[in-house]
Amino acid sequence: MAETVQKTSLGSILGGAECYLGNLEELAAKLQDVLVEEDGSLIKIDTYQEVVAILQVLWDKFKETAQECEGKTIEVKLGNDLIATIVAAGLNVIGFKL
Repeated sequence: MAETVQKTSLGSILGGAECYLGNLEELAAKLQDVLVEEDGSLIKIDTYQEVVAILQVLWDKFKETAQECEGKTIEVKLGNDLIATIVAAGLNVIGFKL
């Protein structure tokens, strides 16, 4: 039985790392927009809206990175049962978008 050997070049490894590092830099900038006030001082995370905003930035960047660096689209399907409907409604109420 023949084995398939996948060759990986240094260029493709570095290109992949560059993609992830670039997205990490963008994530840091977006989190700074959410977490840091105009005068440069850090703000306290004391409301659920701030937590949701941070989670939304993380989720959005995760999906974007998967698409840009791996060519994969992240899609979440909750289904049509009662629990999925409740989860979808709860996420909608707090303003989180899948």
